[in-house]
Amino acid sequence: MNILIIGGAGRVGTVIRPALEAQHTCYHFDVNAIPGVVSVGDASGNGRGYVGSIDDLPLLRHAMIGMDAIVNLTMGSRPGVVGDVSDLDAVFNVHVRGLYRILLAAQSANVRRIVTASTLSVFRGVELRDHVDENDPTDSWHPYGVSKRLGENLCDMAVHQTPWLGIVSLRLMMPTDAETFANRPPAPYIDKLGREQRWCYMGPKDTSRLFLAAIDYSVNPGHHVFHGTGEVEPRWFPCKKANELMGWHARGE
Repeated sequence: MNILIIGGAGRVGTVIRPALEAQHTCYHFDVNAIPGVVSVGDASGNGRGYVGSIDDLPLLRHAMIGMDAIVNLTMGSRPGVVGDVSDLDAVFNVHVRGLYRILLAAQSANVRRIVTASTLSVFRGVELRDHVDENDPTDSWHPYGVSKRLGENLCDMAVHQTPWLGIVSLRLMMPTDAETFANRPPAPYIDKLGREQRWCYMGPKDTSRLFLAAIDYSVNPGHHVFHGTGEVEPRWFPCKKANELMGWHARGE
């Protein structure tokens, strides 16, 4: 399939790009150029990269022409600070306004399949909970969690407006590169306040397989929400829907 990866220069994009490119013809849309990806319009005729902002709706629409699926990995973070997702303007601009533009562009270009990165942070204090699954109501009030909750609501509205559209929202927990995964802290661990923290990091191979499975599953119309964590033996964050409907299981890799 022809797949447009939006935000592929980021942390998750860097992790999953090789696996997606091995199975699909991938095009890229990002505010930053991706090393080794030739820009569309290059004289060679081999360009597959767009350098631009998701604020640019006409460019998004142009980039989606001829695509079979979209993978949205955009991340709103505080300007100049890597990994800080507490900036109200940044997270709402990307995860709400930006996602809305992506959905509009996909509808306009008749793209029927979308996979978008959500987060388990749609739940308040998820890392301290005894159990969370897809049936639990989201309740985060942190700017990042709220923006992702609203993004999921937009996906619900999009499939109501366009019934043939298939959207998969992946609620991820700590997807990481190989080095970070190899040096991850134990789960659980006790923090400075004496609380049991239950961050379950997900390795690059597990993350890549999850996105590939989600791309396949997005052939089904409607909005489908799946949890994805690194728990090999489900304890706190069972990924039952992903296990049963997509055949995906964390392997700790």
